[in-house]
This record gives sequence, C-alpha cells and structure tokens, in this order.
Amino acid sequence: MRNLFWTLALIACAVTVALLAQNNPGNVVFFVPPYRVDLSLNTFVLAAALLFIVLYIVVRATRATLRLPLQVRAWRKERREEQARVGLADALTALYEGRFARAEKRAQAAMDSEQWVGLAALVAARAAHRMKEYQRRDRWLELSRRDKALRVASLMSTVELASDARENEVALQALEELKQAGGRHIEPMRFAVRLHQRAGNWRQLLRLLRTLDKRDALHPAVVRKLKYFAISHQLHELDDDVNGLENFWQTLPAYEQMQSDIALAAMQAFNRNQMGGRASRIAEEVLEKDWDTRLVDLYGDCFDEHSKLTQVERAEKWLIAHPNDATLLMTLGRLCARRHLWGKAEHYLVDSLHIQPKPKAAFALAQLCETNDRQEEAARYYKLASALALGVPAE
Repeated sequence: MRNLFWTLALIACAVTVALLAQNNPGNVVFFVPPYRVDLSLNTFVLAAALLFIVLYIVVRATRATLRLPLQVRAWRKERREEQARVGLADALTALYEGRFARAEKRAQAAMDSEQWVGLAALVAARAAHRMKEYQRRDRWLELSRRDKALRVASLMSTVELASDARENEVALQALEELKQAGGRHIEPMRFAVRLHQRAGNWRQLLRLLRTLDKRDALHPAVVRKLKYFAISHQLHELDDDVNGLENFWQTLPAYEQMQSDIALAAMQAFNRNQMGGRASRIAEEVLEKDWDTRLVDLYGDCFDEHSKLTQVERAEKWLIAHPNDATLLMTLGRLCARRHLWGKAEHYLVDSLHIQPKPKAAFALAQLCETNDRQEEAARYYKLASALALGVPAE
C-alpha cells in the first residue's frame, strides 16, 4: 500500500512538472562580460538538477572512499571475532571430549579477539591442567585475571584447579582473594572445607561447617562426620592442657555437645587428662536423651574417686530401662569391681557374658577372679577372653 502511494505521488509530481515546464515562458540570463548567456528557465532548472545530482554522487563517492579503510578494519575485526567464537566453541567441545591438546590450541587461537581472551584463557587453563602442564595453566589463569569482568571466575577456577592438584597454599590464597572480591557463595566454601581439612586448620573448618550447615549446603551426615573429625583433632591438640580442654568444650554449642560421636571424643580426651568425673558427666547428659552403647562402655572407664557411688547408682537406674543391654551390664560389673562390690560385679559380668559374649567382659571377670584368689576360674575366663578376641571357639 505504501509503495502504491509513493508511485502515485511521483506520477503526480512528474505530470505537474511537465505541465509547468510546457507553459513556462521564462528564461535565465547570465552576464559574464563581455559574454551573455541566455537559457530558458526549464533548461536552467534541468541543468541545476543534473549538477546537484552529479555533486551528490561525487560527495558520496568521496566519503565512501575515505571510509573504506574503516570499513575494511571493521570487517576484519568482525571476521576475527567470528573466527574466535568458532574457535572457542571448538575448544569447549574438545575439552569435554577429552582432547585437551586440541582444546588448548583452539582456545589459544580464539585469543585473537580481545572480546574472548579471558574466556579462552580459562578454557586453555583447564586443558593445560588436565595435561598436568601446571606452569602453562598458571600463565593462562593469570591472563584471564586481567579481565575484570572474569576476576571471580578466574579466582574460582584457580581454587578448583589448585585444589585438584593439591596445591593447598595456592588454593587458600585464591580463596582469600575471592573472599575480598565478594565471592561468598556456596561453592568456594565447599572447596574451603576440603582445603582446611588437608591443611589441618580445624578451627576454620569448624566455622565453615557451621555456616554450611545453616545454609543446608552439605548433607547432614557429611556435616556431622566432618564436625566430629574437626572437634576430635582439636581435642587431641589440647592434651595436657586441662583448662584449654574445658574452655574449648564450653565453646561448643549445646546441640553439638549432645551428639554421640562428639561426646565420645570429648570423654576420651577428658579421660586421657585424668578428668574422669568430667567425662562421666558428659556421658550422663547425653545418655539421658540418646542411648548409645559406645558411651555406656566408655562410662566404665571414667574413673573419679568422688563419684564412684553416683556412677553405680545412675547405671543401675539405666538398667531398669535397659535390662538386657550387655554393654550396660558389663559397665556395671566394672564399676562395682572398682568399689570392691565383688558379688554384684560378678553377677553383672556373668549376665553380660550370657547375653552377648565380649572379650572385655570376660577379661574383667578374669581380673575379678584373680583378685579374689580364684586362679582356676581366672585362667578359664582369660582363655575365654582370648578366644572371643580372636573369634575362635573356646575350648
């Protein structure tokens, strides 16, 4: 419709011009002494129009000629960028195909375009890393870091690749730079867990685990296992420092103190430092809420001269709720033997052996018999303890 309108308009203009020119008696006179030029008005208008058209064409041609080098440069730049895009796509394809040498080569070719230098360098770094060419990898990472828009991506790649190569110091340094650059998302923290675990930075590891636990970034079972790992190592580091051990235990949140694995590690640490009373109180608090035979077993090793009676009484209360628990019966027998309650001790230990034969119960019973000059019975129970420990039938 628009084309039809313009066609009709041009036809109308042409008809109008033709009519005006046909009935136009005017002329134009040019005086250039001593010459005089007479032209009809129609001829002058036609000549002026032709001159305008010629000048317009000359100007456009001149401008096009002057702009030709710029257009050539722009075309070449566009061609380089297109080749770089194709090269980067080829590099990524080769990287995921496992053709790492080709991936690095194609990524290097893509660096001809300034727009793709950073991304191409990251691809080349990963390819070089997979070929264990760590010096080249570091050069590519350094090149990618020059692109401010890719700084976080470059640092994250450095953390990942250095961690994979077990270059812990390099990875931790990159993590610190990433933190300063504002990279506080979950993935760097996951890498930090692994790195701090390798480096033995238990306090930092514990802080990270608590943060990740709040964000549900790791499976609860993984968090629990790693927390136990970090806390148990810190407890070992505090051996022979009674005050430090107690202070560290008090800094733990209540929900961590009530976890059986952590409580077990704490009991072992306090027992190693001759703080059996403190260890027994930990067991008592946890066992009131979560029954764990490992804590019950270790409860029998918690020696506190001032709490022996309390320990026996508390264990007997537990026995009401757990009458057939072989570990509890064995622990009660050992606690009674420590108080020289030989009859009760033997009764509990024998019951424990009947329910579930354990070498530890047989050994405790052998010691009890030996203490009371019952050598034959002691020898029999020692033999039973050895057989149970070796997993062979007792004769």
